[in-house]
Amino acid sequence: MQEELYRTVYNVCCQRHQPRLYEDTLKLVRGHLAQMRVDLLAANEQTFFSLFSRSFVRFHRAVDILCVGFRYLERSYVLEKATTLMKVFNDAYTAGVLQPPDEPPEVKRRLQITLQHFTPPIPDPTTTMHLIKGLYALNKEYASFNPFLFAMYIPCLQPPRGLEDDRQETLAHLRILTHQAIPRGEGRRKRTYDDFLSL
Repeated sequence: MQEELYRTVYNVCCQRHQPRLYEDTLKLVRGHLAQMRVDLLAANEQTFFSLFSRSFVRFHRAVDILCVGFRYLERSYVLEKATTLMKVFNDAYTAGVLQPPDEPPEVKRRLQITLQHFTPPIPDPTTTMHLIKGLYALNKEYASFNPFLFAMYIPCLQPPRGLEDDRQETLAHLRILTHQAIPRGEGRRKRTYDDFLSL
């Protein structure tokens, strides 16, 4: 699929339609984001976070491919645009989904409430990791919604503390992991969760 994208973009640029390609790409992305916002606003409280996480991660994977497609071309116009393309996509996401300029930021408000009350078990750790890292890259202020959750995925987010604080944080992480469906080995060569709690 990526090769087909590169070939299409290359052919368009060979015909000197780079500005049109760039504008059409942004128009397509903004239209997709508008529909994403409608879907998120229609979601109920039980499905909102799952839908937001999946759509956020899919969007960023897609724009990563688009950015690579533009960087693949060795033409001055495209290279100039490619350096700022990810920022343009992130700004479009913020304006189209989280904080529309002419409407109340309802999706952002629901996301903030959801993250503030986020408790184990974590529904999908991999998706949650991509979501947290993506939100932090989008705007570092989102970490204030749930500093503990963001600190699980963003290194050095919180200032260094003492050994006892680190121990308590590790125990809290272990308690969260016990709520996950993680298979455990049969042997006793490795420490178990109870061994860690008794340290």
